[in-house]
Amino acid sequence: MKALFCCCGQGLWICNAGKALGNDATVIVRSTANVEDLAGMSGAGLYDSIPNIALSTSGAFEKALASVWASLYTRRAVLSRRAAGQQLNCLHACIVCFCRE
Repeated sequence: MKALFCCCGQGLWICNAGKALGNDATVIVRSTANVEDLAGMSGAGLYDSIPNIALSTSGAFEKALASVWASLYTRRAVLSRRAAGQQLNCLHACIVCFCRE
């Protein structure tokens, strides 16, 4: 399984996934963050994961990246982090794409 990190920190940058993984690859796009599994808070299922993204489909990868990144800022995610005492400026996230070799 190959992993490709596409978005890091508070900024967003989009890598050329087709070049890195091959244009015929199908990926799952998911996030990982430093505030997912804390004492008193489980981040399982808190942020979106989008499976079966065909890199050959124009715009699908970029749309999936944007959707997963936006899930870090949903009402439910913000309130969950707030309840665990985590401020937004403590959030460091990355979007990871996995594909089978």
